[in-house]
Amino acid sequence: MSKTATELTVQRLKNESADKSVSPVVPREAVMGKDTVQPKQTEQELAQGFVKQYQELCQKHGYQIVVTPAYKNRDDGTFSTILQTSIGKLPKKE
Repeated sequence: MSKTATELTVQRLKNESADKSVSPVVPREAVMGKDTVQPKQTEQELAQGFVKQYQELCQKHGYQIVVTPAYKNRDDGTFSTILQTSIGKLPKKE
């Protein structure tokens, strides 16, 4: 998979970010619109990407976000359901 001129420039700028004297140089192809254009992602594709990255992050650190229901007493004698979030360890694989 080859990188576009813009991706290479971004990578170079990240590598040289410690040196503040370097001014960013944008490739002529990117300015003139000859760079490859990435198609817009749909909401479903964005959601799938988020889920994938979240799962990778959970596996890397061994923790996940856990949501548990709780009940809160109200002034009128009824209860409201609320959701409490916390961090929990991932179950160990056997």
